[in-house]
Amino acid sequence: MLSLVVRQVFSLACFALLSQATVGQDLSSRIVNQTAFQTLANKGGIATMLVSEKTLTLNACGKQGEGRLCCRKDLRHCLSAGSAMRIHFPQTCLLEKNDSLHIILQRNDQDVARQIFNQETFDKWHKTSAFFNGHTLRVEGAGPSALRCIEEIEDNSSTLKLEVQYLSEIPLDDNVYSLPEFKALFELLDSRQTSTHPAIGRLFPVETPVQVCTGFLSNNWKIITAGHCLDNIKSRRPVFELNVPPSRPSGELQHSDPSNQFPLKENIRRDKRSATACPKPRSGHDWGVLCSATALPKHARKYGFRISTTAENDAAIKVAGYSAVINPRNRNYTLQSASGRMQGEIRKTYSCLSHNVYTTFGNSGSPVYLKKSGDIKTVIGIHVANSADGNKAATAFNNPCLRCVLSGGEICARCQIAEYREELSCN
Repeated sequence: MLSLVVRQVFSLACFALLSQATVGQDLSSRIVNQTAFQTLANKGGIATMLVSEKTLTLNACGKQGEGRLCCRKDLRHCLSAGSAMRIHFPQTCLLEKNDSLHIILQRNDQDVARQIFNQETFDKWHKTSAFFNGHTLRVEGAGPSALRCIEEIEDNSSTLKLEVQYLSEIPLDDNVYSLPEFKALFELLDSRQTSTHPAIGRLFPVETPVQVCTGFLSNNWKIITAGHCLDNIKSRRPVFELNVPPSRPSGELQHSDPSNQFPLKENIRRDKRSATACPKPRSGHDWGVLCSATALPKHARKYGFRISTTAENDAAIKVAGYSAVINPRNRNYTLQSASGRMQGEIRKTYSCLSHNVYTTFGNSGSPVYLKKSGDIKTVIGIHVANSADGNKAATAFNNPCLRCVLSGGEICARCQIAEYREELSCN
């Protein structure tokens, strides 16, 4: 029983990218693996597409329906599929002013969620939809250019791509079993509690083994995370999700309403030279700063974190992030928080700090903040790694390049990397 649970924990964020549709038949003749967007040979499809005069209906599981029968042969160890999906529209699909595309999630023949694209938002979303919790989507066009987009997909269905979420049972090798994050899942004293915070979000999918990282808003509304979470961001197209709902009883991720998902600009700044324990040479150099491409809600911006470069030795702290949970599984990769203490002082030489708060997979990018800091939390670090000795590593905000990218000013002169010597603009 334990081995089954472990395998599921490691694969709950799996998404497959499907492409090259044939109208009325197979929507997919290509697929990529879970963690890299490299095309593999087709081994049978699972999706169907129906086109009417103004409507495109996409069913990621075809006649099989969601679940075990929705699994493809090339989704290794697949237990079920179709619990969520998103659409990648062709890059040649152009919306003109006053035209729109409407993406509608259907469940039991009822519309339960909707996303509307106009010319501006379609480009800001990089022509990729939000994630929807289901396997059947309807796309409706309003206006000549939107209808041409649907016609283009009908005439050349290979230009359309879907991402379909699936749960798999992937055997783990010895290297994974030895990871500190894996060992943390089975500690008897898991002190985490389900939490809420309007300015802490989930980054998904990212280029990490579990495809989940955490991000949080600064008080000038930039998104802060770990640098190692931002590999291949242009191909992965992660979203920043706020108000994330509980996962399924199986542990499969469920996604925020499209109104609480935010696409990211490509003008990221990040340093990923280190995700190691503190203090070690090169530690304290794992950070990322990025911008939402669409407006963040006022409530989230109101509670953006106040940044501090100092804290007392042995200060009481908290870490909150979207981390892996084995039991109960509906908490898996939802917002969890735990308390602990700093271990020693903030290292000025290495721009890092150590702490003993319970963390595991998905916590990368989590805010490390002072426990007694009022409604507007005071953040002192970005959680980046666990270590074998039980201490955890975080990048501290006395890193001059990080502070320059966040706020600019005189600190920029102390940054030794030229590309980080100016504030990142989110305008």
